[in-house]
Amino acid sequence: MTGAASVLVLSGAVGAMALGAAMVYFVRRRDFVALWLGLFLACVSASLLLGRDDAAGRWSGYLALPFLAGFVAALHPGRWQHRAALAAAILGVAAAALGALAFAQGLALAVAAWATVASARLVRDRRTSWPILIAVMAFSYPLLVLGLVQGDALVPAGFVAFVLTPAVVLTRRAIRAFDAEERRSRDQAKFTADVFDSVPVALSMRDPRGRYLFVNQTWEKYYGHKREQVIGTSPRERASEKEADHLLAMDRAALEAGPGVPTPPMDFRLGARHYLQTRTAMADSQGKLLGVLTASIDTTDRRAMEEALALEQRRFELVVRASNAGILDWDGVTRTVYYSARFKEMLRHAADADTSGWPDYFDLVHPDDRERVSKRFREHIVAAAPQENAPEVHETIQYRLRRADGSYVWIEAFGASVRDHRGYATRFIASITDISERRFQEEALRAGVRLREEVERMSRHDLKTPLNSMIAMSRLLRESGKLGAEDDELLGAIERAGYRILNMVNLSLDLFRMEQSKYEFRPRPVDLADVALRVAADLEGQAASKGVAVRVRAGGASTAYGEELLCYSMLANLIKNAIEAAPDGGTVSVTLEPRGEALLARVHNAGAVPEAVRARFFQKYATSGKSAGLGLGTYSARLMARVQQGDITLSTSEEEGTSVTVQLAAARQAAPQVEQAPMKRSFQEESPLAAKRVLVVDDDEFNRLAMRHCLPSPPIEVELAVNGRAALEAARRAWPDVVFLDLEMPVMDGYEAAAALRAMERDGVRKRLVIVAISSNDEESIIRRALEAGCDHYLVKPAPRETLLGILAGRAPPRPGSAAVPEAAAGDAVELDPDLEPSLTAFYASRRKALDEMPVTLAADDRARFKRLAHKLAGSFTLYGFRWAAAQCRALEQDAVAGGADELARRAAAVRAHLDTVKVKLRAEEPR
Repeated sequence: MTGAASVLVLSGAVGAMALGAAMVYFVRRRDFVALWLGLFLACVSASLLLGRDDAAGRWSGYLALPFLAGFVAALHPGRWQHRAALAAAILGVAAAALGALAFAQGLALAVAAWATVASARLVRDRRTSWPILIAVMAFSYPLLVLGLVQGDALVPAGFVAFVLTPAVVLTRRAIRAFDAEERRSRDQAKFTADVFDSVPVALSMRDPRGRYLFVNQTWEKYYGHKREQVIGTSPRERASEKEADHLLAMDRAALEAGPGVPTPPMDFRLGARHYLQTRTAMADSQGKLLGVLTASIDTTDRRAMEEALALEQRRFELVVRASNAGILDWDGVTRTVYYSARFKEMLRHAADADTSGWPDYFDLVHPDDRERVSKRFREHIVAAAPQENAPEVHETIQYRLRRADGSYVWIEAFGASVRDHRGYATRFIASITDISERRFQEEALRAGVRLREEVERMSRHDLKTPLNSMIAMSRLLRESGKLGAEDDELLGAIERAGYRILNMVNLSLDLFRMEQSKYEFRPRPVDLADVALRVAADLEGQAASKGVAVRVRAGGASTAYGEELLCYSMLANLIKNAIEAAPDGGTVSVTLEPRGEALLARVHNAGAVPEAVRARFFQKYATSGKSAGLGLGTYSARLMARVQQGDITLSTSEEEGTSVTVQLAAARQAAPQVEQAPMKRSFQEESPLAAKRVLVVDDDEFNRLAMRHCLPSPPIEVELAVNGRAALEAARRAWPDVVFLDLEMPVMDGYEAAAALRAMERDGVRKRLVIVAISSNDEESIIRRALEAGCDHYLVKPAPRETLLGILAGRAPPRPGSAAVPEAAAGDAVELDPDLEPSLTAFYASRRKALDEMPVTLAADDRARFKRLAHKLAGSFTLYGFRWAAAQCRALEQDAVAGGADELARRAAAVRAHLDTVKVKLRAEEPR
């Protein structure tokens, strides 16, 4: 082959390699190595083809230098390599333009040296292919371009340098690039598959013809098919024809909608499970449709929760509707308020009314309630101790809200707050209830109670007034001494009957107080045998009508601590019931026997209580069917027994009959050594009364008459007045020394009259008069009101004549209905009731034991026990007449909580010492 032919072949081969490098670049646009190599080879091919003698050939050779520099810089990127490549390009262009052979040779050597350094670094980086190529081209190019040898002499070397070596290197580079792309593609595919398998959504993809291309693990779990069994198959191969047609029709709809347009979610059921499914058409980068991606999620559990939530919401709505309550929901973050439909209806708005234009909630509150409600709400907003997300329930509050028509409705709000970590209320929900009707009924009930109490008070007053007059008149007639023995006996019977009726009237009020736990128990020794005999005598007629005999038997001491009236009423109810239940001609026995610290009174008859009544025998309104029975007998009897710190039990059977047993505290026998007090003289034996002017004020003429006959005239000058106004007029005419003042009177009552008399006393510089309130009412509140109005003393009708004369003589009567006693000194002797003498020794022992326990309770810081002991001691000391000790124990009871322990112990020790030194004497009855 000739030299020209060899150069032509070499030029063509180099040009072919340049074309191959260009093709690699066009496939991999970011691979600038192939670009610079292709341009370099193109310049070398042109230089070989045109030859050294041709100017274009020389230019092509010189222009190859910048591309060679770019090729080296792309293989070993760095800042200085880019600068060197830029410099080589500039110098190459200059050499080509000037044709400077020496300059071009120097530049070629510099490029060769730089290529050597770059090759060494590439070897160090274990990039072995490129250094060979660079070394061959770096040393072959100067020889060829600079004409150091003839071109035809370099045909074998040029073929190796510019054809085979670049071909091998580019092929290896392309293979590696394609391998890297394949690995990335596989990694991406695996990553995508792993992601799809990890999501809790069933994913499947079918091609446009309906064949499965992909399914994930969740899909396998949902539908029970392995992907190996499904991929490449059609729904027609695993579903019915109808189901398959439906699925493929939905696929076609998704394909028609186009890529990136998911179909609306659709619910469907497969077996017992519910699913939500959507489809999306998928396309490649060129827009070609690849298939339909189906996403399904199991909504069975969520559906169950939603149904449960809907059920709870429905239940809540029903509860709210049944309670007829409205709901207010305040959001503390957004400062918005939600009002329920019922709440709007309470304010007479439509249930669907728009509340966006409503005023502030507090503007709806009645002006008289606004400050109270807003203050309570502000207290709800900030808690003393932060409790994040902890609900806090608030107390109910009642106030008024303005309706749409301007009227107001009473509501009751019951709310709860939810707080953040700072304690700030982020939410407040309240249940609002319309209580207008309830408040109306409550007010009507209160008015009814007030009316009933007023009617009862008036009835008692109107009934007790003539009774008091009847008792007083019979007493005056008996005390006149002008009647015979038979008349005196009849009057005595009238007086006793009047007292009995009066006690029954008082008891009707006492029963109400007992039910309200407001009854003040005043115990004293009561002979139950004597009470039972009196009851038997009073019921003698009723017993005789049935031929029933009433027998009272006492097997020892029969004295109990109680109130005589309560004991009489209690036994009367039980004995009367026993007479009614006993068979005709039978016997009712009342047996009294002591048992330990108690006294038992057993009422027995041969009849049996019906089975239907036994369980509720002591309940209110329980009756066995008597036509006139109210079912209050045994109920009131047990109530009176328990008030007296006792109880009643029932035992009944067909064989044994019925026994109702009363248990009360017994008054125990003892033998203390006491000093016998001298007998008190009657009032008639004392010095005569001084002359006084007395004003009697009462609206009942019989009471005025009885009072006038009770007061000896002379020396007492008595003037009568019918009401408070008449009393003031009489006082202006002649100032009295003593005023006996009824409280319940027309025109002006006793309270107003007492206050007016005190005002006249102050304004007129008159001497102080004694005002004595005298009334049929013994309620503590009435007594306190009378004393606060200006009265000095309070008497309960009928007041004994001795008490009235004692007041005129300057002796103060005890205050009725009060546990208070006149002040006493520690050294005062104790006047003991003779009936209590037998139990004095045991009394001393038990009281000393309680007093010794008081410092122990203080040391244990048991103030409640200390207070109970003081209360118990005060009551017992009062009963036995230890006035100083009782007063000290009442003071200890009041100071039990706040008093110092040492001071309380000292005062308790003083009471204990008082028991060792106090002198006791018996109090004798005054002769009639």
